[in-house]
Amino acid sequence: MTSRSSAARTSALSTARAEDFRDEQPLNRRDCAALGVLLGFLLFLAFNFFVDTSELIMTIVSFAVPAALSVVLFLVYRPLLHRHWAAFRSHLGKNLLIVLGCFIGLHLVLFLVRLPFGELFTAGPLTPVTATIELQDATSWLTLVVGFLATTSPVFVAFVEDTVFRHTLLAKIPVWNRGLFLQVILVLVNSFLFGAMHIWAFGGSLPATIPYMVIGLLMNVLYLWTRNLWFVLGTHILFNSVALLGAVALFIFKVLGL
Repeated sequence: MTSRSSAARTSALSTARAEDFRDEQPLNRRDCAALGVLLGFLLFLAFNFFVDTSELIMTIVSFAVPAALSVVLFLVYRPLLHRHWAAFRSHLGKNLLIVLGCFIGLHLVLFLVRLPFGELFTAGPLTPVTATIELQDATSWLTLVVGFLATTSPVFVAFVEDTVFRHTLLAKIPVWNRGLFLQVILVLVNSFLFGAMHIWAFGGSLPATIPYMVIGLLMNVLYLWTRNLWFVLGTHILFNSVALLGAVALFIFKVLGL
């Protein structure tokens, strides 16, 4: 009975797989465009850290740049995303439950990684300006709109990060026919770079990014296991949407006059 249910789960997951990493697929023009998007994203992070400007301008930039880069990546990888979505949708209910479980698991792992080290791994905002926006005290439409934009930004950030790190800088690197050692090294280096990219969110402290290196490793493993980008995108977008849900609730309360 156990082997039969295990086989059923394996069969269901295989229908969602849309990528074969063992195919030798050299980087093409689409991948080079994705790397250009990554460069633009890194410049955006540097701008957020080094440029001192008004909260309103910073929030608008923090929304507009990741949103624009997400649109570019969507257009660049549209055939890939469409193929993966078709496979993901074949067992939509079950796959959404997997995404929900991975979302809960990521939060649990993040808590456990931070727990023994106290303030060394203190959480920091991906968009520093959002820390100055107290949504719970919002009394004007402008404040609500600005807060909504600030909390929407991490959703686009997740799309950019996963598309580039999980596909361009993982699946498209030609190591998948060259032995387990190179594959493990690639996964670990990718995870390190993903976490280290968050260094500007922690005042330049590299040790504080270690939890995000662990998150990057788990997301890489998830993509390697499922071979479908929508599992990772769904998990990461949901992970980054916690603040957005609160902003949406406040917006609805404002509309209803509550």
